[in-house]
Amino acid sequence: MAGEVIDNDPLARIRALQSPETRTRQDLMERIKARFLHMDRDDQIEMVFQDLLDDLTLRADPKLPESEGNRREGGALVLVGESGAGKSLSLKRLVGRHPAFPGYMVPRSGCAAVYVRIPSFCTPKALGRITLRQLGLPIKGNPPSHIIWEMVYERIEKLKKVALHFDEMHNVTRYATDDEIDDIRNMIKTLVVSPTWPIILLISGLPEIVDLTQPITEIRRRCRPVEFRPLILPDGVSEIETAIEDLAKTANLIWNNPIHDALPARLIHAALYQIGTSIEVTQDAIRIALKAGSEGLTREHFAEAYTVRSGCLPSENPFVVPNWAEVDCTAVLGRRKVEGAEDDDHDEGSTRTGRSRKKQRGRR
Repeated sequence: MAGEVIDNDPLARIRALQSPETRTRQDLMERIKARFLHMDRDDQIEMVFQDLLDDLTLRADPKLPESEGNRREGGALVLVGESGAGKSLSLKRLVGRHPAFPGYMVPRSGCAAVYVRIPSFCTPKALGRITLRQLGLPIKGNPPSHIIWEMVYERIEKLKKVALHFDEMHNVTRYATDDEIDDIRNMIKTLVVSPTWPIILLISGLPEIVDLTQPITEIRRRCRPVEFRPLILPDGVSEIETAIEDLAKTANLIWNNPIHDALPARLIHAALYQIGTSIEVTQDAIRIALKAGSEGLTREHFAEAYTVRSGCLPSENPFVVPNWAEVDCTAVLGRRKVEGAEDDDHDEGSTRTGRSRKKQRGRR
């Protein structure tokens, strides 16, 4: 728009207003938030991913020389879990640290793997446009969906991409019509069985996306499903203890882990038994401790972090009350989540309510 004024670096303006103490704390928080705590479940997805990569290098006919037309089919790693399970971060780290994919998620790096985050209320056609943009080919106009996806296939082969990560796939499938679901399945099949350039797909999202791959045999046999299951008590306590210890050490904070506090168990319950959310709450508690100038990390810091996240009263805070296991941690500002109500979380949201709208959109 003519005359429109754009601040090309608004973040630099914000940083310039920060005090030296804030800047020092922010530098430390960057390191804390960048910490990745490797767990047993990460070994599983690493194994599946490497197997898919290895299979991709096989010749379809060992008697013939290696060529683009003499390759085995690709496959798909389908990673599911509830909101806050840590799916996206684990897959980003998996690909980003693999020696075959230097420059992953760095613009114009030429990396052979591509990351696509799917926004809410996305259609298969919109997904194709987003994918093309990530492949360096934004398109104008309004070509039909099948033309867009033909351009995607051609672009992937031209750039010799090997892996494609569709993150938050439920944002496509939840509101898709039956015909659109078929289109998505055909897209998956086309990408992994291309006779000239098959690739590996990484598909992550809520557990509902299993419905996309399981009913159809030709899709199911090419997919490797993995689930990041919720933590359980008391088994999950040791993993969360390790996470708190690691993050506190990174922040130069002392955490004594008093047994009577039951902090790891309280944290698991507060985070709805999800590893990713448990780590986020810990990071919030560390920020509060650093801002207060504390030498140690305590349950009070976690209680304050939880209050900020939920807006709860002290009587509803699992880090405060003795009967913490009875606290409903889905409540925000004291309001309980209605059973079956749709979660409007952009990141990963709810699971089923949108499916009832598929037919409505299909009749428009």
